[in-house]
Amino acid sequence: MFRVYSAHPAWSGCAPSCRGHWGQCGSTWALTSQAIRAKRMMEPVQKDVYKYETGHIPTEWEAWIRGKRKDPPTIEEILKNEQIRQEISAKGEEFLKMDATATAGEEDQPVKVQVKGHASARLYEKPTTSEEPSSTGNTFEPGTWNPKKK
Repeated sequence: MFRVYSAHPAWSGCAPSCRGHWGQCGSTWALTSQAIRAKRMMEPVQKDVYKYETGHIPTEWEAWIRGKRKDPPTIEEILKNEQIRQEISAKGEEFLKMDATATAGEEDQPVKVQVKGHASARLYEKPTTSEEPSSTGNTFEPGTWNPKKK
């Protein structure tokens, strides 16, 4: 892998430096003695590129490789973030279990919806006045008086 860098004229005089390893996944390298932005790359343990799946590399290392963060992550940071992810997923599973047990005992009756047309369409019917007065804001509409017939 590193013979290419010594043969290429743009990379002469610079050697890749190892920035970190992560378990069985691989290691990362950086070419830092360039005039342009440092080139960051990954050397996977498993040489078959087509077997790579999302999640094989910790997200902290992916951010460093893409240049989203300046310094490579530490092992403590990766372990702390992994523990936080596990706690969040455990809380999510616990919530789903609580929600499933709460809804298992209650069976909601379907509500019949009265459709009066599309929401943006005007209704071409006269509004009915109720016997009770209604008041909203600055408008007041008195109720209708319907005397009882004898």
